[in-house]
Amino acid sequence: DPQKQKTQADQCIADGAKVLIIAPIDSGSAAAIEKAAAAKGVKSIDYDRQVEGGAAVLYASFDGHQVGVLQGQGVVAGLKKNGMYAKHPVVASLWGGQTDANSFLFKGGVDQVLNPLYKSGTLKKGPQQFVDGWDNQKAGTIFEQMLIKTSNKIDAVAAANDGLANAVVVALKAHQLKPIPLSGQDATTQGVQNIISGWQTMTVYKSIQSEASTA
Repeated sequence: DPQKQKTQADQCIADGAKVLIIAPIDSGSAAAIEKAAAAKGVKSIDYDRQVEGGAAVLYASFDGHQVGVLQGQGVVAGLKKNGMYAKHPVVASLWGGQTDANSFLFKGGVDQVLNPLYKSGTLKKGPQQFVDGWDNQKAGTIFEQMLIKTSNKIDAVAAANDGLANAVVVALKAHQLKPIPLSGQDATTQGVQNIISGWQTMTVYKSIQSEASTA
């Protein structure tokens, strides 16, 4: 809730905070928080997501582009493992929310791996869509529509995190379809369970301890 975050930030400053560590809801509202803080001599640190147009003195995060590269490589490895790589498989993509700068970093990494394979004809580019607010229910609806659009002919999915990946798993099971190569991120309990049960190919674990201690 951007408004609630603003209220909380104002309260932190009123309570005497000299530094705000901000995990932004969206760049627009977070930038306003940072500028208002700077005007009062309070420094800001962007945590996990960069605030575009903000006034932070530090940005603590992981290499989002490399996360995307790992996801793209995971999808390719999955297609090679199940024997589909040489059969011009259709690969769909579920990106994160468009107000999150990280979504574009992950997308850029996946694109670096998969776009040359689309261009060469090795892979076929399937439907691609951003999921507002990383909303898993919306992701499920979007993937259902992708299945309808392609007559269930989707051979792999580059999903930006484990929540979106699970939405794909739920839809595949509902249509009594088999597991397909599927990327993820965050090493959530659900994501790891899906990997163990054979429904998800990979995830990317990012140590919260190292990120927090850096901040």
